[in-house]
Amino acid sequence: DIYGNYSEFGSIFMDCKNNPHFSDRNNVIYGHSVFGWSGMFTGIHQLTQETNFDANNKFIIYTPNQNYRCEVFAFFGGVPDMELYKTEFNTRKEFNEWLQKVETSATYLNDSVHIGNKDKIVMLSTCSSRHGNGRYLVFAKMVPDNDITSKDIQ
Repeated sequence: DIYGNYSEFGSIFMDCKNNPHFSDRNNVIYGHSVFGWSGMFTGIHQLTQETNFDANNKFIIYTPNQNYRCEVFAFFGGVPDMELYKTEFNTRKEFNEWLQKVETSATYLNDSVHIGNKDKIVMLSTCSSRHGNGRYLVFAKMVPDNDITSKDIQ
């Protein structure tokens, strides 16, 4: 866990290729999805139903220096192309090509979220019991917002 103690549920963690201050274009966070246990990424499997995806399209990331309102724009369920885990982009064109791959690979899209050339993305990744070696991936636009509270996303 975050304190270094053993936990059968593990802990969420950021991809080692990412800057820990969420300054990359795609910031990848991994976590377990443990059925029957509340916490981490357990609820992500509910997004496999489109009505749940449409109704649960926001979340908050709290950090010591900056909080983020996260607006979900894509959900993927299946065995992912490892290209979706890309964290570094040398040009805008390269980022836009990656973003297009996310959109064409997605199970569901939220077209109301616009991703601009300077926007940052957070991708949540957890295991999928439905797809063998598959994953559930949630892609969200990160909007800096230190005034946001959990009441703002309900």
